[in-house]
Amino acid sequence: MADWNIRPRALQCSNCGTDFPPKSKGHTLLHTTPEGHLRKDLCEGCYNALDRATLGITSAEWPFTVPETPTKRSGKAAPVQKETAIQLLRKLVIRDAEKDIEAIYVLAILLERSKQFIERDVQHSTDGKTLRHYEFRPTGELFTIKAPNIRPDDLPFVQQRVIDLLEGRERILPPVPEPPCAKLKRYRKNMRQRQGVMKRYLRRG
Repeated sequence: MADWNIRPRALQCSNCGTDFPPKSKGHTLLHTTPEGHLRKDLCEGCYNALDRATLGITSAEWPFTVPETPTKRSGKAAPVQKETAIQLLRKLVIRDAEKDIEAIYVLAILLERSKQFIERDVQHSTDGKTLRHYEFRPTGELFTIKAPNIRPDDLPFVQQRVIDLLEGRERILPPVPEPPCAKLKRYRKNMRQRQGVMKRYLRRG
């Protein structure tokens, strides 16, 4: 299971099913379950009607305002860096590769500094991991990201790799699953090696 994931804000209230129109307000509740984090987006009416005891079992909660419906774009172009950062982050999360852990975290920090990411909650698990819950302002997406232990000596290399990814100097390829025939060949090779070791051992005996 990945240490990060993406959860978009619901289009309707998780309780009554009422649509969230532009500029409407609501509340997000985040529950921690054995299967992972469960997100619920509630309208103000359903949130206010909740039992206070129910709110006590949530991991985190915060209010939100649905953005206005996008209007005609102005002549001023949006900064490419910010758009590329969130697009790259989504791609790395989907790829779910061990080598991308540091890059994912650095991208989250960049988006937080550019005021596009809001840190909603920080959790410390029993195995020593730190999980940070970020909300992407424009869409309400919730990213749960593992905070890795980056050594100071490694930070320049991680930053340079992020730059290379942003500028397209490193291609993002999805993981290639091992075909069944390759697994069978590897299994047979290991069996032959074990049989050879056993034969040599019996001869010495």
